[in-house]
Formats: sequence, structure tokens, C-alpha cells
Amino acid sequence: MTVTVETEENTKVDEKIYLPFQPSTYVLSFLFSVCKEIHRTGGHTLDKSVLQFVVYELSERVATIYAALVAQLPSLSKNKEGLLQLQYDVLFLTDALSGRKDIDSLAQHPLLTEAVASVKGVSASDVESGAPQPWRLRTTKLLHGIEDELDPIDVAFYSPHVRQSVQRGYKRTAVLFGSLVQLNRLHAEVKTQRPGGQQEQHNVLVLAPLATRLPLLPITMPSLKTSASSQPSSAILS
Repeated sequence: MTVTVETEENTKVDEKIYLPFQPSTYVLSFLFSVCKEIHRTGGHTLDKSVLQFVVYELSERVATIYAALVAQLPSLSKNKEGLLQLQYDVLFLTDALSGRKDIDSLAQHPLLTEAVASVKGVSASDVESGAPQPWRLRTTKLLHGIEDELDPIDVAFYSPHVRQSVQRGYKRTAVLFGSLVQLNRLHAEVKTQRPGGQQEQHNVLVLAPLATRLPLLPITMPSLKTSASSQPSSAILS
């Protein structure tokens, strides 16, 4: 995307920056597999609390895996682009799995009493306080760990643009991940198209040739006159 920046001479120039356009392949595959499994079991017939419990379990495991990854970042070779993509993935998962409910409120549902009792101890073991932390708090800590590996200037410059890109990506995939998004719809006011009708420059690898897109052409109604009516009347009488 193109942004306007101010130089040291107090002049404004347009600069092209490259941002993550979509989540990593493994994130998309993970979320789609969950939705496909929910659909296979008849997601429209499941109680909402059951889906919220499923999302709770998934989010806890995702947070644990990413926490281990972020803890290893100081010792790993990395670049700015990779860290920005990791930041995008965490933000996207934060929104996609935001339909979870607190484990204590889920435990009050009669359908989930046994299920919650079997996992409550496992979920609490990952937190120092002995109780599961809110989802947003856990992902915020992950984001802070990622931002610590970036230059502070890059964090201040790129973070707002990455968050906007995440919101547009969330809107684009709302139908694909409908089984999860329906639990807590976000970013209703965000438009997938940029202001002014400008097309985004997608920094993705082209795997197939682009099809030529032509505008639809108006088709006029065919003439209803018959060949007989177009002939002179004298020819018809003869």
C-alpha cells in the first residue's frame, strides 16, 4: 500500500510499504478445518454454548503454542517481514476466536459440566495466577513479545496499518469461517475496499494465470418482425 510520509525537510512524499495481506497458510488451514468439522457434525443443530466451549479449548491451545514460539524469538533468526506476519496471525486469531466464553460461565451450563471439569485444571496450569486469563489479555502479551523484537520506530509505523489489514482480512473471510465468526461478529463498520475505490496491491504469489475480466455488455432485444411482414403485401396476395 502507498502511504504519505513527512521527510526531515517537512515535505510530504508517497512511500510504498508492504504489509501482510492474509493470515499464514497454516492459520487459514487450521480455522477452515475447525469450521469443516463443525459443519460435518451439524453445526446448525449444536447449542451455542457447545461451540463457545470448542472455541475456548482451541484458543487456550493456540495461546500456549504461540507463547512457546514468542519465548524462543530472541534466539531465532528473523526479519521484519516475518515478525509483521506473525503479528498479523496473532491479531487475526484473536478476532476469529473471540467467540469463546469464560470457563466459569461455561461450567454453569448443564451440557458442559463434565467437559469443563475435565479441562479446567489443564487450562489453569498455563497461568501463574492459577486461573485462566482472559483471551485478549493473553494475546496482548503475545503481541508485546513480538513487538519487543521489532524496532520501536517500525512498531509505531507499521502496527496501525497491520491492524487495519487484519480487520479487512477478517471481513473477507467472515463467510468462510462463519461457524466461528457467528459467535461474536466484529468490525461491522469496516469496508473491504479502500476509500476512493482504489485497488489494494496484494503481495501474494500468483499460482495461476489471471482470467481476463470484461464488463457485462448490454444485449438488445431481438427484432420481433417476421419475414412475412417485411415483404410487400402484393407479394403475399400473389
